[in-house]
Amino acid sequence: MEGIERVEPHTVLWLNEAQRYFGAGQERGGRIASAIRSLLSTPARGPVLVLATLWPNFDNEYAASPSAGEEDPHASVRDLLSGRRISLPDGFDEDALKEARGLAAAGDRHLAHALAHAREGRLTQQLAGAPELVRRYLSAAPEGKAVLHAAMDARRLCAGLALPVRFLEQAAEDYLGDDDFDILADDWLEQTLRALGRSGHGNFAPLRRIRPRSTRTTAGDTTTLRLADYLEERGRQERSRLCPPESFWHAAHLHVIDPDDLAKLAREAYSRLRLRWAERLWRKAAEAGDTTALTRVAQIREELGDSAEAEVLWQEAATAGNGEALSHLARGREEVGEVVEAERLYRLAAAAGHGRARAWLIKRQEDAGDATARARLNALAADSGDTVDLVAIETYLHLCLQQVDMPAWTRYLTARDAANGDSEARAWLIEEAMKTGDFAEAERLLEILADSGDTETLSRLQWRWGVTGDRAEAERRIRIAADAGAVESRIEWAKWNRGELESLWPYGLEPDGTPSEQW
Repeated sequence: MEGIERVEPHTVLWLNEAQRYFGAGQERGGRIASAIRSLLSTPARGPVLVLATLWPNFDNEYAASPSAGEEDPHASVRDLLSGRRISLPDGFDEDALKEARGLAAAGDRHLAHALAHAREGRLTQQLAGAPELVRRYLSAAPEGKAVLHAAMDARRLCAGLALPVRFLEQAAEDYLGDDDFDILADDWLEQTLRALGRSGHGNFAPLRRIRPRSTRTTAGDTTTLRLADYLEERGRQERSRLCPPESFWHAAHLHVIDPDDLAKLAREAYSRLRLRWAERLWRKAAEAGDTTALTRVAQIREELGDSAEAEVLWQEAATAGNGEALSHLARGREEVGEVVEAERLYRLAAAAGHGRARAWLIKRQEDAGDATARARLNALAADSGDTVDLVAIETYLHLCLQQVDMPAWTRYLTARDAANGDSEARAWLIEEAMKTGDFAEAERLLEILADSGDTETLSRLQWRWGVTGDRAEAERRIRIAADAGAVESRIEWAKWNRGELESLWPYGLEPDGTPSEQW
């Protein structure tokens, strides 16, 4: 953040792997995105050029629409990226290949080798040693493949680049069958890491040790490893619908210490209905100072019927200035008629950046006779150049649906979808089509979404759309969605099917998919 503020004219700002910045926890990612947008939109600070690389799965995550009533952690990132994406092809075109052949003929041996072995113009992948990395992965011994699968799952579930070796050692256990596990040598880990860390073509290794730059030592084994980028991407593709086993979650709870990583892994556990592990990981993140993690533990305790502990956690998070907790307490005061205290808490929540609190305050202003309140919100929805807080607007729509210009709002979302391929807008339109019974339109938009490659949003919407009254089919779809991490709100799926699913898995699922017992 401080570095962005010091950027001067005629500067090129390079954000390699931009998800490391935009995905930073405790709202830092949103603040970074806002700071970059301010840099780009302030003429006096230019000219500047900001270049960033972002993998498609993260782009889809940042573009996804939040569920009704949920906060939107990626609103600032989505606004920054809107209209600014440049999709890169998998391979070079013929003009670029012709130029590459000239360089190879002039003596570039590495480029000559890549041209001789690459298919469909995929020189970058060949130069990065991708084929050799894949060969080593596929031919690895069972214990090597287990370690790689644990690393792949950790990265696709948003753990940091630096994976603790003790985490991978313990996490790998349940990726091995009994026979393979029983015959492991006593020094199996050392042998495996030596084999996976050996450099191959392009000086790349499947799993490389991260050498610390400081000679200072700390207690315990702090060795960390990094999975090769190409294998990370392969893992995201081929393992996208699998839930990691018990040993993975247990190892994460024991050996992951970064609060951002803990909170991200907890979120992934929750979206898979692995509630027991979600709570444990969020509690550990909260102990490290993450107040948002406190609210997530409070949410789980409420869902499990422990309202007393939930209230203590909400109060603790509110005292620390958490906007969501302040808004939650405000709703509670409003329900018992304490309007003045509710107003005070809502204002504190709005000042902390809570979108729903802003929407409630706008509604109150309108109820108090402020004729400009609704106009301000509708203008926000109509102006595609402004930052649109979809959660705040959707909350407002639920509050006073009959007073909002719904056709205009729908036209705006349709235009956003058409102009930018905005999956957030498309998801909202699909859900509205479902609610109104226009399943033909919902199906049409789902097909477009499938073609876009946004599998996360597609999975979430498909299982909702399929729940139409058949409990067995609903349960099957929800299990599939849960394993893929596509159950964004446990409360939402419990209410589908006219309440038929409210008693389904009250304590969530275990990593192997069996219903959890009360803990």
